[in-house]
Amino acid sequence: MDDESGHPVMHMKYLAGPDAATMAALLRPRSNPCTGSTLPTRTCLESMTYEETVAVRDDLDQVLAEAGIGGLTQVSTHPRGGPPIMHLERLDSTAATTLAALLCAGMSEYFATADALHDVFRVHGLSADPQFPVPAVRGFRIRLGDVSVHSALTLGSLLGADPVPTELAQVPDHPESVHVMNRLQQAMTDKTSGFMDVEFHPNCMKCGHFPTITLGTLELDTAKGLVAALQSAHEQQ
Repeated sequence: MDDESGHPVMHMKYLAGPDAATMAALLRPRSNPCTGSTLPTRTCLESMTYEETVAVRDDLDQVLAEAGIGGLTQVSTHPRGGPPIMHLERLDSTAATTLAALLCAGMSEYFATADALHDVFRVHGLSADPQFPVPAVRGFRIRLGDVSVHSALTLGSLLGADPVPTELAQVPDHPESVHVMNRLQQAMTDKTSGFMDVEFHPNCMKCGHFPTITLGTLELDTAKGLVAALQSAHEQQ
């Protein structure tokens, strides 16, 4: 969109209180997730009142002003009955570039952890499996994805899980695969004190789909714990 002078501008519409709180946390250098403070909790965000949204708006406005960025509107009611909203309007290319750079800086620990996780997977040969996912940052978590049952077995072993009683079949059956999945999930909890959701997908003879295990998204601390555990396992080899 262009302004009256014909220069391109950008608008960020319909920012709710949770969006504004998260943005302020990321933009504030000494209060973002990378420097010891955490993002607002989901419970806090979901229960945000109109007055709290106004306070969050004022906080974000101050942080943006410190970065030389203006254009944050006052809080207004949602036209379709949703939560109270605000808009960040008329960002020129300089302001938009500055905002993007600051947000990326606020997310730097997430990106660094995803990269470190990818590196340690590669060191252990897990990335040699073409199906093995590349960790990615999504929604302030580290997203993994689908892995083969054999890769899940290897990952569990690297995390110190008990040995499996028999050699895994080339195409593992359902009980074997579920055992590998549960074994990995328990090893993750034991090593990182965090949680990783897992889901088993059985093989399908009709569609040619081999059995896989979906590794869920990780909280930042859990992902960092996984990196540390796998680095320690490499040092002990």
